[in-house]
Amino acid sequence: MLPEALKPLLLPRGVSLPACAPARPASVRDPLPLLTVVTPSYNQAAYLETTIRSVLSQGYPALEYFVIDGGSSDASRSIIEHYASALSGWVSERDGGQVDAILKGLDRATGDWFIWINSDDVLAPGALWTVAAAIQSGEVDVIGGVTRQFDEHGSRGSVVCRQLDVRSLILEQLPSGCRWHQPAIWMRREAMIASGIDTSSHFRFDYELLIRYLHRFPRVRYLDDTLAYFRDAVHFRNALLVEQPNGDFAMTMM
Repeated sequence: MLPEALKPLLLPRGVSLPACAPARPASVRDPLPLLTVVTPSYNQAAYLETTIRSVLSQGYPALEYFVIDGGSSDASRSIIEHYASALSGWVSERDGGQVDAILKGLDRATGDWFIWINSDDVLAPGALWTVAAAIQSGEVDVIGGVTRQFDEHGSRGSVVCRQLDVRSLILEQLPSGCRWHQPAIWMRREAMIASGIDTSSHFRFDYELLIRYLHRFPRVRYLDDTLAYFRDAVHFRNALLVEQPNGDFAMTMM
């Protein structure tokens, strides 16, 4: 059982987290692949609990989940401590930024597959079971699904992963057909370690990593399932979304 929520969650419109563990799909067999999720975070107390609960409410038993906080000065540490018993591990200490935090999680990870979910994004309900089924359907190096984007007004469209290969990524600003968004891309942990992450690239390291990874491990399975929700957080900070009778959203300050 998860601890009680500390405050109302900031979820995308139309999305709710299950109150109890979802039933296991009949299509997923034993042994389950061990999935590792890492959440890097810094001063994201407004959203962090929503992210944590979106992962822990999946009802997927072969999960390890690490929260790596960069020594936040807000309420992040108290939120993490509230959920500590349900986490595989956590730290709250000064670090070198997002890449450093992800590497800390990767060093602790033992899962077969790996992803990081930032502390203002949401793992889609049922995503881990969907990923497990895709892993079991045949040999694959990358799983790419759908990322839905949202802000305080509701949906802002989606990104469906397609045409993930080195050439298309390099030419992605041209009409190469390449489409991708990191929150819906899963990689094999050992292959990710073998590929390496450029610690000097703080803003496009995921792009560089994906090129490096696909060069060595090119087998991609594309899904039409929503695996994550990406928050445009500019207008969300310190606000609580309240749905109105007409379907619109109003914000009240927390």
